[in-house]
Amino acid sequence: MNVEVRRGQGFADDRLLRLMWRWLALHERIAAMLPGIPEPEHDADVRAILRRP
Repeated sequence: MNVEVRRGQGFADDRLLRLMWRWLALHERIAAMLPGIPEPEHDADVRAILRRP
């Protein structure tokens, strides 16, 4: 995700937003395979930002 932001992919369209949701979905799948390991702080931060009104 950092690479996309550095390339200048802003919020002019929904590509970065879709990438962020996909990134969170992958992290959720990884967490399901590794029970007992807490969610990284940055995952919770991104999820909170995306759910803001």
